[in-house]
Amino acid sequence: EPARSDIMKRFLAILLCAAMFTPFSFATAQQPGIPDWTIGWESDDDTVFLELDSNKRFNVEIEGYVENTRPTPVEIFFEVSLDNEDVFSVDFPETMTVSAGSNSSFQITISGIGKDSDGKMYDADQVFDTLELSAEEKIAGTSIGSKQIEMDLQFAVYHELIPSTIKSEIGDLQAGSDEKIKLYVDNEGNSADSVSKVNLMIRGCPLLDITGQGLLVGKAIASGSSISQEITISAPSNHASKKCTVEITITSEGSDKSSSTDFEIKVEAPETSSSSNSGSNGNQNTNQQNNDFEVESNSLPAPSFVSCLLVLIFTAIIRRN
Repeated sequence: EPARSDIMKRFLAILLCAAMFTPFSFATAQQPGIPDWTIGWESDDDTVFLELDSNKRFNVEIEGYVENTRPTPVEIFFEVSLDNEDVFSVDFPETMTVSAGSNSSFQITISGIGKDSDGKMYDADQVFDTLELSAEEKIAGTSIGSKQIEMDLQFAVYHELIPSTIKSEIGDLQAGSDEKIKLYVDNEGNSADSVSKVNLMIRGCPLLDITGQGLLVGKAIASGSSISQEITISAPSNHASKKCTVEITITSEGSDKSSSTDFEIKVEAPETSSSSNSGSNGNQNTNQQNNDFEVESNSLPAPSFVSCLLVLIFTAIIRRN
């Protein structure tokens, strides 16, 4: 009997505990989420790419939202932080009020230039910075709580190859010889690139021949670096003396865009044998003319001498008589 009584007491205690916790658990399971406000980005992407224009500047907009499920409005204050604040100009709303049970959107505008003060492009092959947006709820100036969201910022790939030569190193080209010139290609983009093709245009001198430029094709050029290639310009021996213009156009593998450079080279024709012969003939003619004049001048006194001799003979005869 006592043992059975103890067992019943324990059983009743267990039932009582179960009765106490079961309604609570059921009520908790059926209870809806506690109303609150949340913040997020409109896009599901976690990275924004900064597209550069022809001046290497960017201007992008990021859209976000604040959703308020509370039965009362909330006042939100925003703050933005970046590691490279000197690179970016950021425009965003400092505060917004979201009505009860509504969803409100906001925009953050980020602008700037894709190169540093030395003109070097920022690398596009990795995340450059992370924007952190802090949203703080305040009531009567008192902070109630805050939430943060982040977005990675990365520069979009920008390809630009620039060809050039050092004009002071380009000398005159003698007909029948060749001249070697260095052609440089600078990668002024923000990612690795290469030359896909090279085109030449020679103005005024169709007889010129240029070789070596094809060796530029396919060479990898890291961002901010350059490569060079020696090209050879040849002129045939019968080329006339004149100035020739050479235009070199290269195409970027990454963007398929082209850029050009040009330079002048002067071709000097050699002295021909005909001009030398004409010069010697001219000298011979001049000497012959001088000799003719001398003979003529030497023969002028001859008539005067004969006349004098005749006069003397005639005078002598008269005196004898």
